[in-house]
Amino acid sequence: MLLLTLISICLATDRQAELLKPIMSLCAQKKYSSAFASYKMLFQKSYNTQSEELRRLAIFADKSRFIAEFNTQRKSSNDALLGLNNLSDLTTDEFARIYLGGKKPSPVTNTLPSQTVAEQKTTVYKSIHKKESTLPNLFTLCGSYTAFNTERDGKDNHCYSGINQNLCGCCYAASIANYLQVKHHINNGEVVQYSPQQFIDCTGGNSKACCGGFSYDVLDFNRAFAPMSEYNYRDSETECQTNYTTKSKLCYKINKATQKLVDYKEYKITSYAEFKQIIYDNNGGVSGVYVPLSGSITSVWQNYKSGVMDLSGACGDINNNNIPTNHMVDVIGFGTQSSGSGSPDFITVRNSWGDDWGDQGTARISMDAVCGIGGCDGDKTGKCPHPTFITINTEVTKQTGDLKEQYGCLEGKCDKTICDGSECVSKSEELPPKSVGCMQLTIVAVLVVMFWL
Repeated sequence: MLLLTLISICLATDRQAELLKPIMSLCAQKKYSSAFASYKMLFQKSYNTQSEELRRLAIFADKSRFIAEFNTQRKSSNDALLGLNNLSDLTTDEFARIYLGGKKPSPVTNTLPSQTVAEQKTTVYKSIHKKESTLPNLFTLCGSYTAFNTERDGKDNHCYSGINQNLCGCCYAASIANYLQVKHHINNGEVVQYSPQQFIDCTGGNSKACCGGFSYDVLDFNRAFAPMSEYNYRDSETECQTNYTTKSKLCYKINKATQKLVDYKEYKITSYAEFKQIIYDNNGGVSGVYVPLSGSITSVWQNYKSGVMDLSGACGDINNNNIPTNHMVDVIGFGTQSSGSGSPDFITVRNSWGDDWGDQGTARISMDAVCGIGGCDGDKTGKCPHPTFITINTEVTKQTGDLKEQYGCLEGKCDKTICDGSECVSKSEELPPKSVGCMQLTIVAVLVVMFWL
């Protein structure tokens, strides 16, 4: 069954790319109604009323024109290329409201409230201790560009079926879930998906379920990680509830964990050389990033397909990287391009907007402006208490039984100096309710294979 699912995912990606070509061709001919009909079928879109469908058609046509105009201004084949995707029927405002803001700016503090599991305190690394002295020019853990890795680093794609956070503002949790899947595959070659739902339900501190939060809260409140099969993602259609409190959620007991936390570290990064070293030595990490809430750069993020994004118009350069971030991504690679606009150097990130977005869910960002990745998250104290770049050290495990001791702060350890929050999270002894998500995925996979054949 696993093999069938993986094959269907690969076939779906290739098939989708082919099916998008005639849609783009129709758009180029300004036959937007015909193109939109094919777009709806490809991305399984439906709308409640005819007026809503007409509105979405108008938005789709507008996005198509923006994509075409942007692509004509490319100066090199390495520059960012835009294309239609699962988000192309949303206005820029809708896209920003739904998909951005899931990472909250770090709270102003005069202390270092968080901690690594091992040391019971935060370790902010401002100097890099090199593990490897010789680094490749290009390295990535995910996407089609793994084919260009050196033989030493391997050409395996470690990313399968990335999380689509959808309506839930949980990128702080989805980025951890995506990254755990990568870490597990690197460890033993198994494809194990992890759910953001455990982190949405079981994380306290300043994190607020689908209203956004902090990845360091996730790692303080969760020490053992359940697979998706144990703790399904149920909140993909749940928008932020303004009256949310940590007591609004039940954290369900888990009886199986396939990975556990050893420690995590937070890095302030000031150069491309440091980015390369940290990414390579730690097999990537997670980081906050600033994505503008309006303007052309927002539309570039929304409709990104491939190539290197130049974000310098949005947030300055690497030497002025102390900007509050509003989104979380996995940082999974780096490289140098031979031609293109701006800096030849870039880093590669994995998003939580589904595999239909970007290059199989990944994107390249020019070092001209990394928009808060590895920065101090707008800190004004000069202490940089929570740098945005986090590396995570885990162990693959097959723990079963009562795992309550792995919940860290959930067991009453709610002192602010320990868990960065004063509220415990209510924990249910019941198992989490099963959703139909896995069954739907299986049905879609089978239909894709049947359609291909």
